[in-house]
Amino acid sequence: MPDRLPGELLALLTARCEQFLHYAELHLGTHQHAVRVLDELLYELATSWDLALTQPSVETYIWAVFKEILDDHLEARGGSSCFVDTAAFARVRQDARDTFELMEQRIGLFRAIAALPERQFDAVVLTYVVGCTPRHTAWMMGIATPTVYSLHRDARRRLSHVLGMNADEIAAIGPEDQ
Repeated sequence: MPDRLPGELLALLTARCEQFLHYAELHLGTHQHAVRVLDELLYELATSWDLALTQPSVETYIWAVFKEILDDHLEARGGSSCFVDTAAFARVRQDARDTFELMEQRIGLFRAIAALPERQFDAVVLTYVVGCTPRHTAWMMGIATPTVYSLHRDARRRLSHVLGMNADEIAAIGPEDQ
């Protein structure tokens, strides 16, 4: 391997290292095996960089070398990819993380809603939790529909301040998208 790696090679691999690693890990099942593939890719490209530069597309050449190395590793393991199990498990794990994060945010939001002044609380709960239209909320509370909108606006401002979030962030975790 050369003493110094070409700057173009380092830039390309630095920009795409995580994607190559993730792709290999999905197929090989472990981070350790994926790192070995990346090490081999780096070695192969460092020793054949001049050839890579003569190709019509350096990126296509890099991908072909990467796939060849990955296929060699898969063949050494018996030829089967772990993609289905690995990708499915990774997606389920990420979905679970996202769900728990959203639940945590919503618990904080509902606590903050519970602390709103009574009329704001009633307007928010009737509209976003119970599912009433603003017009129906107004009828239920015995107030004008524009007052419901005003109560919502004031509640969003208060929630925004209490939770340290902007109104768009509050709407994204709000009860209305359940």
